[in-house]
Amino acid sequence: MTKNQGPQRPGNIAGTASRACGPVDNSRWHEAGSLVLQVGVVHSCPSRHHYGLPRSNQILLRKNHIGSPPSTHLNRVNAMAEEYGVVLRITFIIHVIVGFIYGLGFLLIPDFLAPMFGLTFTDPTVRVLGAVLIAFTIGSLLCLMAKEWVRVKVVVEMNLIWTVLGAIVITYHFFFPPIYNINAWLNVGIFTLLFFLFLVSYIREVRS
Repeated sequence: MTKNQGPQRPGNIAGTASRACGPVDNSRWHEAGSLVLQVGVVHSCPSRHHYGLPRSNQILLRKNHIGSPPSTHLNRVNAMAEEYGVVLRITFIIHVIVGFIYGLGFLLIPDFLAPMFGLTFTDPTVRVLGAVLIAFTIGSLLCLMAKEWVRVKVVVEMNLIWTVLGAIVITYHFFFPPIYNINAWLNVGIFTLLFFLFLVSYIREVRS
């Protein structure tokens, strides 16, 4: 085993590895400051722990194949950092405004807001509805601050499900049984509008 003679320059690693494992192609190594970057394929050596490098500078050589070009990795990084478009941002703003109005209304003053749509304050689920609306609204508010599409995608998908089911349920209970009054059609309209806005935004972001 080679006696440790102190720190060695990264440029000497190839020579040290050559003595331990046989010839090493120096073109596969590039010195960049204190880092050594591997380019291509380097085969592992059974005696790689005998390079004689200081423990703090030991490098584990292993069989490594770089399968995709650097441009592919850069494209993936750029896609993850890409900001979502203006349409989705406007959709989040509309959702935040409407959500806080309805959410706080059903949560704090249900005796005033609920009768406007044919509901009664005696039903405790009215306040629960307000809490749910606030939760979804805060989700959209956080998305406005996140900006990156990959971070808001799941919230958009949740809102797609929430808005379409909300419109269907309210429409259903206009007839079976009829528990809502005519004003509840406003809620159906809001749910439908938000659904289409989220849907258009989702399609645009996925295609881009």
